[in-house]
Amino acid sequence: MQQASPDTDPMGHATKDSTTQDWALPGPFGIERWHRIGTRFSTLDTGRDTIALPTDAVTIERLAARTSGCAHPGPFPNAFRFCPDCGARLSDPPVGAAAELWSPPFGAPDGLPSLDERRLPDAATHQEIEAPASAALGFAVAGTPPMLLACDRASGWISAWSEVDRHWIRRVQISACLALPGWSWSASATARGLALPTDRGPAWIDLTRPLSAPVTMLGGAEPVGGAVLLRDHVALPVRVGGILALGLLDHAAAAPAWRTLPIQDGPPAGAGPLAAPVAAADLASWCGPTGHLTVQATADGPVARWRPWRDGLQPLPGVRPLMERNGTLHQLARLDPATLVLESLAAPGQVPERRVARGYAVGTGRAVFRENARLRLPWDQREAAEYLLPDDSFLAPLLAFDEDRYLLAVCDGRAGLAAFLGDPGAPDDPERLHSCVLHVSRGPRSLQPLDCVLRARHAWDLSVVIHAGWLLVHGAVENRLHRWRLHDAP
Repeated sequence: MQQASPDTDPMGHATKDSTTQDWALPGPFGIERWHRIGTRFSTLDTGRDTIALPTDAVTIERLAARTSGCAHPGPFPNAFRFCPDCGARLSDPPVGAAAELWSPPFGAPDGLPSLDERRLPDAATHQEIEAPASAALGFAVAGTPPMLLACDRASGWISAWSEVDRHWIRRVQISACLALPGWSWSASATARGLALPTDRGPAWIDLTRPLSAPVTMLGGAEPVGGAVLLRDHVALPVRVGGILALGLLDHAAAAPAWRTLPIQDGPPAGAGPLAAPVAAADLASWCGPTGHLTVQATADGPVARWRPWRDGLQPLPGVRPLMERNGTLHQLARLDPATLVLESLAAPGQVPERRVARGYAVGTGRAVFRENARLRLPWDQREAAEYLLPDDSFLAPLLAFDEDRYLLAVCDGRAGLAAFLGDPGAPDDPERLHSCVLHVSRGPRSLQPLDCVLRARHAWDLSVVIHAGWLLVHGAVENRLHRWRLHDAP
């Protein structure tokens, strides 16, 4: 600590309130230099940010700063335990969220989007919290410490949730992203930042600082699909000069920068929009109306390939590829007005396998759902479990908590299931809404309601995020956000 010479009053006496002090202390972002004038901290330098104090609640939470119940205003450094003026005990710092990054489209597809932890939502803790006002929101959990982020695709604002203030606080504004439909848009969340498509090109937002969020853009590239993380690279399909390419960014680099990667056998006129990606181990896939794009991480770097669909196949964009136990992905698609098929996303050099689908199979690998039943494989005739549903209802799976328990939406209007899943052969009625009641499945027939009804026009209107021990479910049609505290399951 260094103390400057105090100022004096007109009588030549030192004035305590004009005393300046500088404190160098450890903090979450490294050494913090707190500047104090009198009894108030006025500025803080840390993590390449200079922060005027007081500041917003999200920044205070990220700094793990302390407050006081005495007459002296905060915030105070995390390293302090008592008020330096009166000795009053300071508050405990905010408890940081666990280092979990749980954002759509959920990483590995070998099962439903899955926690792989025996945790379940506690129905008694149900809350509805206000979402930022927008007609097009996406959610992500990113940064260090991780923040719950709302991405406004209409205005470009990225807002962070403050648990202390129970309020959304704007962090950074980027370009809007309205050219991509809701079933195509996705963000790639990492501990270092967030990558997402915008109408002016892919954007990378650095979230390693306490306050500022520098943005790195890939100019001259039109995104045609959502972002995904593949090993150390963020990948996002783009169109450059009418040609499909891949935007890549090494998010672990000291100075992350975008570059483009050519696509082997790519369509000369480009393609898109592509459905939200899925990623498993070293492979990511995007399905589009004319073919599918795969990116594989190799020892020599990512390799991107394009494969056109056979026989005029039309995939259902709102249905994620399903996975067999051996790792093979299968995309639900329409072959003709009377035939649904499951087309394998074959590796280069392999002939794609095709099976006739027995209905609208949704979910993935170890847990596939078809209307009111759970299957082991998407083409099974015999159900692994059958749920008793109201007439004219169907199941929309949202999350797997473990091998036996799932977050499910029981939606009415089974006759509109085709349009709900984005079947290109079904007429889309923009006025039709499905009432979707959220449940937890604890067994083959058991459904426990969570006392929450969300209305949805399509499957992608419902999204799930996990943050700081909370399960959050968003309904895009009415822009409603609900959450439940997760607890250890027996």
